[in-house]
Amino acid sequence: MTNSMRERKSLALRFGDVSIREYEVIPYDSPSVQEGAGIGLGWSYNVLHERKPIDEYEEERRRVRRSYYHLQWPPSSMNRRIKLVEFGFTDEEISEASMSCTRQRKKHNKSLARMRLDRFYELKENISLACKRFYKRGAERKSL
Repeated sequence: MTNSMRERKSLALRFGDVSIREYEVIPYDSPSVQEGAGIGLGWSYNVLHERKPIDEYEEERRRVRRSYYHLQWPPSSMNRRIKLVEFGFTDEEISEASMSCTRQRKKHNKSLARMRLDRFYELKENISLACKRFYKRGAERKSL
Protein backbone atom coordinates (compact mmCIF):
# COMPACT_ATOMS: atom_id res chain seq x y z
CA MET A 1 0.00 0.00 0.00
CA THR A 2 1.45 3.41 -1.00
CA ASN A 3 1.61 6.45 1.27
CA SER A 4 -1.09 8.29 -0.68
CA MET A 5 -3.43 5.29 -0.33
CA ARG A 6 -2.81 5.21 3.43
CA GLU A 7 -3.49 8.95 3.64
CA ARG A 8 -6.79 8.59 1.76
CA LYS A 9 -7.83 5.71 3.96
CA SER A 10 -7.03 7.62 7.15
CA LEU A 11 -8.97 10.66 5.88
CA ALA A 12 -12.18 8.68 5.43
CA LEU A 13 -15.13 9.85 7.46
CA ARG A 14 -17.69 7.40 8.79
CA PHE A 15 -20.84 8.01 10.76
CA GLY A 16 -22.05 5.59 13.38
CA ASP A 17 -25.37 5.37 15.13
CA VAL A 18 -27.67 8.28 15.90
CA SER A 19 -29.81 8.99 18.93
CA ILE A 20 -33.17 10.55 18.13
CA ARG A 21 -34.80 12.83 20.68
CA GLU A 22 -38.07 14.71 20.76
CA TYR A 23 -37.78 18.00 22.69
CA GLU A 24 -40.55 19.85 24.50
CA VAL A 25 -42.10 22.88 22.81
CA ILE A 26 -42.41 26.05 24.91
CA PRO A 27 -43.63 29.63 24.44
CA TYR A 28 -40.53 31.65 23.65
CA ASP A 29 -39.79 35.35 23.97
CA SER A 30 -37.61 35.86 20.90
CA PRO A 31 -37.23 39.51 19.83
CA SER A 32 -37.27 38.36 16.19
CA VAL A 33 -40.99 37.54 16.45
CA GLN A 34 -43.00 40.51 15.16
CA GLU A 35 -46.18 39.81 17.11
CA GLY A 36 -47.36 37.39 19.78
CA ALA A 37 -45.36 34.66 21.47
CA GLY A 38 -42.70 32.68 19.67
CA ILE A 39 -42.31 28.92 19.79
CA GLY A 40 -39.06 27.46 21.13
CA LEU A 41 -37.53 24.22 22.32
CA GLY A 42 -37.12 23.50 26.01
CA TRP A 43 -34.49 21.37 27.69
CA SER A 44 -36.68 18.34 28.45
CA TYR A 45 -36.81 15.56 25.90
CA ASN A 46 -37.96 12.01 25.25
CA VAL A 47 -35.62 9.53 23.61
CA LEU A 48 -37.36 8.03 20.58
CA HIS A 49 -34.45 5.83 19.48
CA GLU A 50 -31.43 5.31 21.72
CA ARG A 51 -29.15 3.97 19.00
CA LYS A 52 -30.08 3.59 15.39
CA PRO A 53 -27.81 3.11 12.36
CA ILE A 54 -27.67 6.38 10.44
CA ASP A 55 -28.32 4.69 7.08
CA GLU A 56 -31.52 3.14 8.43
CA TYR A 57 -32.61 6.50 9.86
CA GLU A 58 -31.89 8.36 6.60
CA GLU A 59 -33.81 5.76 4.59
CA GLU A 60 -36.89 6.23 6.82
CA ARG A 61 -36.57 10.03 6.72
CA ARG A 62 -36.21 10.05 2.93
CA ARG A 63 -39.81 8.86 2.56
CA VAL A 64 -41.31 11.54 4.84
CA ARG A 65 -38.91 14.48 4.47
CA ARG A 66 -40.46 17.63 3.02
CA SER A 67 -38.48 18.89 0.05
CA TYR A 68 -39.75 22.49 0.12
CA TYR A 69 -39.50 23.07 3.86
CA HIS A 70 -37.16 26.05 3.46
CA LEU A 71 -39.73 27.84 1.25
CA GLN A 72 -42.45 27.99 3.93
CA TRP A 73 -43.39 31.28 5.57
CA PRO A 74 -43.00 31.51 9.34
CA PRO A 75 -46.28 30.77 11.13
CA SER A 76 -48.49 33.74 12.00
CA SER A 77 -49.01 34.79 15.62
CA MET A 78 -52.48 33.18 15.55
CA ASN A 79 -51.09 29.87 14.25
CA ARG A 80 -48.37 29.91 16.91
CA ARG A 81 -51.01 30.58 19.59
CA ILE A 82 -53.13 27.66 18.32
CA LYS A 83 -50.08 25.35 18.34
CA LEU A 84 -49.18 26.38 21.90
CA VAL A 85 -52.75 25.72 23.06
CA GLU A 86 -52.58 22.30 21.36
CA PHE A 87 -49.39 21.62 23.35
CA GLY A 88 -51.30 22.37 26.56
CA PHE A 89 -50.29 25.94 27.41
CA THR A 90 -52.90 28.26 28.95
CA ASP A 91 -53.91 31.62 27.50
CA GLU A 92 -52.25 33.24 30.51
CA GLU A 93 -48.90 31.52 29.82
CA ILE A 94 -49.08 32.45 26.13
CA SER A 95 -49.98 36.08 26.93
CA GLU A 96 -47.13 36.28 29.43
CA ALA A 97 -44.68 35.01 26.79
CA SER A 98 -46.14 37.48 24.29
CA MET A 99 -45.64 40.42 26.68
CA SER A 100 -42.12 39.24 27.43
CA CYS A 101 -41.49 39.03 23.69
CA THR A 102 -42.69 42.63 23.26
CA ARG A 103 -40.35 43.78 26.05
CA GLN A 104 -37.42 41.91 24.48
CA ARG A 105 -38.20 43.41 21.06
CA LYS A 106 -38.28 46.95 22.55
CA LYS A 107 -34.93 46.35 24.29
CA HIS A 108 -33.48 45.00 21.05
CA ASN A 109 -34.71 48.01 19.03
CA LYS A 110 -33.40 50.42 21.68
CA SER A 111 -30.01 48.69 21.56
CA LEU A 112 -29.93 48.95 17.75
CA ALA A 113 -30.80 52.65 17.91
CA ARG A 114 -28.05 53.21 20.48
CA MET A 115 -25.59 51.38 18.23
CA ARG A 116 -26.50 53.64 15.29
CA LEU A 117 -26.07 56.69 17.52
CA ASP A 118 -22.69 55.38 18.73
CA ARG A 119 -21.58 55.02 15.10
CA PHE A 120 -22.68 58.61 14.43
CA TYR A 121 -20.67 59.93 17.39
CA GLU A 122 -17.66 57.85 16.36
CA LEU A 123 -17.85 59.27 12.84
CA LYS A 124 -18.21 62.82 14.24
CA GLU A 125 -15.16 62.30 16.47
CA ASN A 126 -13.09 60.91 13.57
CA ILE A 127 -13.99 63.91 11.38
CA SER A 128 -13.16 66.29 14.22
CA LEU A 129 -9.74 64.66 14.75
CA ALA A 130 -9.02 64.70 11.01
CA CYS A 131 -9.88 68.43 10.83
CA LYS A 132 -7.63 69.20 13.81
CA ARG A 133 -4.73 67.32 12.17
CA PHE A 134 -5.37 69.10 8.87
CA TYR A 135 -5.35 72.59 10.48
CA LYS A 136 -2.32 71.69 12.62
CA ARG A 137 -0.34 70.68 9.49
CA GLY A 138 -1.40 73.88 7.76
CA ALA A 139 -0.24 75.97 10.73
CA GLU A 140 3.11 74.10 10.81
CA ARG A 141 3.66 74.76 7.08
CA LYS A 142 2.94 78.49 7.51
CA SER A 143 5.51 78.79 10.30
CA LEU A 144 8.23 77.25 8.11
